[in-house]
Amino acid sequence: MKKTSLAKHIKELQSKSIVDINELNEYLKKFKDSGNVGINSNLIFYLLNLNTMRYEHINNACHSFTGLHPKDFYELGINVLSKIIIKEDLKLLSESIFPKMNNFTKKLSRDLFITKNKNLPE
Repeated sequence: MKKTSLAKHIKELQSKSIVDINELNEYLKKFKDSGNVGINSNLIFYLLNLNTMRYEHINNACHSFTGLHPKDFYELGINVLSKIIIKEDLKLLSESIFPKMNNFTKKLSRDLFITKNKNLPE
């Protein structure tokens, strides 16, 4: 696996947030609550801090899918990927999918910024 590709992906994801902290905290509470009820309890719900590359939240469903417990995700952060994804697949993700995700995220962030600020005086 080319570590530079994954490292580049991680570096590009790390950015300063333009989201209000109160708005973010409200969203996080709703997200955590919804991941533990009904059909959602069988799905992996996680929050990855893109600045620290550490998991802020992951529900217990991760054990059914990966064999790892939430504490493993919290301890390993983004490095958990090499333990739960086949080496060849992680290489493909790092070299092909992650760069596309980065480009999409940049475009989405740019569009969101423009939308939120279009009524600002020039």
